[in-house]
Amino acid sequence: MDNKRHLKKGILAIVIIVIASVILSFSLYIRNYFSDQTVDEMVFYLFNGVGGTSKDVILTGIKKSLFPFFMILLALLLPICRFKDRINMIEMNVNRKKLYFSIFPNKTLYKYRFSYSVIVLVLSLFAGYHLIGVKQYVASLTDYSTFIEENYAGGADVNLTFPEQKRNLIILYMESMENSFISKENGGGWEYSVVPELENLALKHINFSNTEKIGGAYQVEGTGWTVAGIVSTTTGLPLKIPINGNEYTSSDQFLAGAYALGDVLKEAGYNLEFMAGSDANFGGRSNYFKKHGDYKIFDVNTAIEQGKMDESDRVWWGFDDTHLFTWAKEEIIELAEQGEPFNFTFLTANTHFQDGYLEEGAEEIYGTQYENVYAYSSKQVAEFIEWLQQQPFYDNTTLVILGDHLSMQRSEIF
Repeated sequence: MDNKRHLKKGILAIVIIVIASVILSFSLYIRNYFSDQTVDEMVFYLFNGVGGTSKDVILTGIKKSLFPFFMILLALLLPICRFKDRINMIEMNVNRKKLYFSIFPNKTLYKYRFSYSVIVLVLSLFAGYHLIGVKQYVASLTDYSTFIEENYAGGADVNLTFPEQKRNLIILYMESMENSFISKENGGGWEYSVVPELENLALKHINFSNTEKIGGAYQVEGTGWTVAGIVSTTTGLPLKIPINGNEYTSSDQFLAGAYALGDVLKEAGYNLEFMAGSDANFGGRSNYFKKHGDYKIFDVNTAIEQGKMDESDRVWWGFDDTHLFTWAKEEIIELAEQGEPFNFTFLTANTHFQDGYLEEGAEEIYGTQYENVYAYSSKQVAEFIEWLQQQPFYDNTTLVILGDHLSMQRSEIF
């Protein structure tokens, strides 16, 4: 009986150490590659559609975590491993006397291996607590701010009027797009412009800037990931967790108390559609757009159902941006032919970190893949605008282009 009990304790100790190794390797991966990702975001996606994540992104994460995981696991298991004395002992001659030293204090630790594993687990949780920002997240849950209370103007309380001929609205969210990719001369962070077409568009048209040059909005807490960016730019509210009874897991509850752009346009008689190259259910996006405006949803699942692509054609997050713009044109034309004002909102994906998705045929003119992906995305947008300008409904259409959030790519990777 004692032998069985010791065996069970030994197996349980190993299982606990494996769990501790997973926690440590995961925390280090998040720390090294997702340094700007908040616990708010991780908690949100944990409960809202993790299954829609790109397989490429998941596989990359696993590959980058495997080596640290095995190194940590080996380091934690060695102290409680049993070795033969001749392997585990170092022999030294001092004053003609032989002294023996154990490489690992395994005799003591092996005896108390279960207690050792529990201590290791506690320490790994403590390390993860600090590495991924749980400490700051817990502190933020108890913080109280009157900023929204003092500055937020709810859309339902504002008297909105529309002209007799309502303008169509096209909103293009560009994944991880930020103004730092333009030249320093015009307000960016590069010596050269990675996205010259977008830079020229900003110079020639209305650009909402915080400076005399090309600028933009300040990204505050609760707006720094895709769903949060979409919610904040269409409701004026950050996506904070939790929010007094508001849920994200069903279309009936997704921010039910908020008054969004989709609510305004739906009441004004607009036909509404949202398109994404990924699974729109990821992060509750389809729930949000259905609840606030009853948008028609077009995503990778729609494309497969309509026979535009096969399941085997999936790339990156679903389908690439070339197909996104191609099918967006078709959907926009269909909306315009209905004779009612419309809002078409769509979201690119190629520029998602890490490194982005470089389509076949894209030019490779810069030193990193990430820059080349951004450069190609800029050209795609310019081509789309040229097409839009040739459409009969263009003069009565407003196009808004914005990044869903700042880039999450670490600068060391460029």
